[in-house]
Amino acid sequence: MYAKTYIQKNVLITAAECQYKFGEGIAPEKWNAAIEVAEARFVQPLLGYALYVDLCSKKNVTVTSGNIATLQTIFNTQYPPANSITLAIGDIVNAVELSTMTADYQALWNNALWTFVYECVYFCALSKNYAQFSTQGIMKNNPVGSVMGDSHSTSVGVSLNDIKWLEDRQLLDRINPLQAQLELYLCVNAAAIPLYDSECNCSEYNPYNKQKVKRTTSFIDIYPDECDCDTDLYNTRLGYNRNLG
Repeated sequence: MYAKTYIQKNVLITAAECQYKFGEGIAPEKWNAAIEVAEARFVQPLLGYALYVDLCSKKNVTVTSGNIATLQTIFNTQYPPANSITLAIGDIVNAVELSTMTADYQALWNNALWTFVYECVYFCALSKNYAQFSTQGIMKNNPVGSVMGDSHSTSVGVSLNDIKWLEDRQLLDRINPLQAQLELYLCVNAAAIPLYDSECNCSEYNPYNKQKVKRTTSFIDIYPDECDCDTDLYNTRLGYNRNLG
């Protein structure tokens, strides 16, 4: 799926790919606002910095004078005239079908990574789509009893319990099992994905009979992940020194 990345940096997923998974209409800017947060919070720490950056670099290409004609033809074919996208030099195009993507990376994206990243983006977009800032504080979007889309509807304050319940269900019922599936895929295919730190993540973890559950609530680091491997390897996987924050 070819898409223009409006974030203006290399990321794994696009608003178009999120929309394809979601199946209903939502403003692209709401997806874009959550993509960077979701990839920083969930995806990069799981994949490791080296693999994450390599995947991003291969799934994105900058539009130049040498490739704009070819890419524009692809976009004209993929998108109907009503939704046509005009590319400009300097734009970033994101697609798993790019020639820079290896077959192993394409298989990783289609079989395990795409859905996991989408669900993480959905999680990060959840609260903003449930509520919004207003002159009256943080209010629900289209509260019960209001007319959908009526800007003069009665405002209703947000219940923290409502948002926390929604986020907890997203983590427990969707993100956690998909994370376990992704880790299993990465460990089983570690030889084909050498940038994944299998020495740290797979050596003492048998993905066939043990499920690694990263978090059990929407709060960050209440149940911190543990890694018994060498500190340098673990810091390399995360992309920063955990001891320094």
